[in-house]
Amino acid sequence: MCQDGRLRCEHNNCPGVASCPQDSVRQADPGSCCATCIEEFTTGCSQADLGKVTRPRVDDPCFYCECKEDFMWICQKEECPALACPPDVQIFNVGKCCPECPPCFDVSDASFHLEGDQWSAKTDPCLACSCTSGEVRCQMKQCEPISCGAWEQVVVPEGQCCRVCQPLSMSDASCTYQDNTYQAGDEWSADECTSCSCLGGQVSCNYRQCPQLTCRRDETPVTTPGQCCPVCQKVGIFFYTVVKTVVKTAVKMVVKIVVKTVVKTVVEIVVKNCSEHCSENCSKNSSENCSENCSRNSS
Repeated sequence: MCQDGRLRCEHNNCPGVASCPQDSVRQADPGSCCATCIEEFTTGCSQADLGKVTRPRVDDPCFYCECKEDFMWICQKEECPALACPPDVQIFNVGKCCPECPPCFDVSDASFHLEGDQWSAKTDPCLACSCTSGEVRCQMKQCEPISCGAWEQVVVPEGQCCRVCQPLSMSDASCTYQDNTYQAGDEWSADECTSCSCLGGQVSCNYRQCPQLTCRRDETPVTTPGQCCPVCQKVGIFFYTVVKTVVKTAVKMVVKIVVKTVVKTVVEIVVKNCSEHCSENCSKNSSENCSENCSRNSS
């Protein structure tokens, strides 16, 4: 109603029909608020009913009647509180007036879930979540190990967590490693400690882990060429090997120096002899026999 220039609204209290038999309750007519009883009944309630609340309309759980202090049944519509979830996810339970929000809300993707729901997080498909006792609980998925053939590649399908094997074409199955091309199934050694293979277009390498080596006081760790892991070798044998290598290298260097020195000395002697046998006006025509191949220069 409009009163003193203001719109004023009041909620009508319907007469009690709690005592009316269910099949005698007549629903409110269009434009009317309150239901009526087609039979005569009392709107009063007893001392035993004081404070009691009933819902006489099976098809309208929001309509309820309460026995007040004046021992009168007062009937009215229940007002539902505002919910924090959108209407399309609200839950309506049979026999209850007001809807409810789902018990679980996943903040990572802003989604509501019912009790017992299980799902994968949108931000990480390896994160498995569930709605348990009204709480969101997540844990990482455990993927089973897989072994793909030489003509298969390992892929992770979009939106999934675990790897699967996928067939490859011949061109896609080859591998490139350090500018070398290998075919599916090829195996090779990258170095003394690394073995590699070509599987599904991907190079897979295994690195050998050498065990911890504990040598005695008279031993030292030595890595033999062509071997990956060092072994313990007695100090005497080790130094003998080192000295042998050093001596061998030194002998090569000495021989090289001696040969170079001898050649230089021989050349100097030949040149000197040539100078002694040739006269002042002669010149050497050949180095084979200087004294016989001197010819007099023309004046």
